[in-house]
Amino acid sequence: IFRNVVKAIQSCRKMQEVLREYNTDKPAEEQILLCVGLGYGRMLRIGDQDVFGSEVNAASKLGEDMAEAWELLVTKAVKERAEGIEGLKFEPLDEIPPGTDAAYRVIFHK
Repeated sequence: IFRNVVKAIQSCRKMQEVLREYNTDKPAEEQILLCVGLGYGRMLRIGDQDVFGSEVNAASKLGEDMAEAWELLVTKAVKERAEGIEGLKFEPLDEIPPGTDAAYRVIFHK
């Protein structure tokens, strides 16, 4: 859980970098492939592990069911808060999961 969209995206990018390095000398069956979905908004948090809400559901669907290896997929709420961050481009997705009005693939560039 991040309160700041920029930090969440930066964390995802860093995880990708670390895992690509980790995978360099590993056989295919031992490599770790990262798929991430991010949402932003109000949620119900119970304890340290349970979270509920429409953005939580959309992020889960994006990360677990729709994203392919090394993809970061985000909800409209994330995109709206991340626009203007240098080095990011957003590609709209045709399939939109329940819980958000739009979904996007994040492309990192320099």
